[in-house]
Amino acid sequence: MPALVPQKKHWRLTRRDTHYQLQMGIPMALQFAITSSGTMIMQSAINLFGSEAVAAYTAACKVEQLVTQAFQAMGMTMATYSAQNWGIHSTERIRKGQKTAMVLSCSYAVIIYFVVLAILPFMTSLFFDGDLTTVIGYVREYIQICGLCFIPLGM
Repeated sequence: MPALVPQKKHWRLTRRDTHYQLQMGIPMALQFAITSSGTMIMQSAINLFGSEAVAAYTAACKVEQLVTQAFQAMGMTMATYSAQNWGIHSTERIRKGQKTAMVLSCSYAVIIYFVVLAILPFMTSLFFDGDLTTVIGYVREYIQICGLCFIPLGM
């Protein structure tokens, strides 16, 4: 396919393309910088509480990451779905898909919050080898607080 073979003109930077890339890239870079900085500050603060708190935080983060994979998958799914429907100029299907995705995300957030709290000792034992009685309180508190943000995360 000749149309897919890059030519010399495709390698030139244009003001429009550069502006568009910076417009998209700078907010993403700031978001990642803030998230990374927050994680480092959080880890430094938790280290002051001792090894039990560090172990609990590590296990709780892994449980949270496991649970929130569905939100990330929904986001990628909706990005693809929206792009395809945008390509065929079907904004009504995008709106309908968005509403459905929000209902699914909210439902999942509420259900998974209570399921995780119910099976938290089992899930924590997947990521922690020691005595659960020393860390389960910390893990439960972390999941309860983060779980309150599952609905906004899904949105």
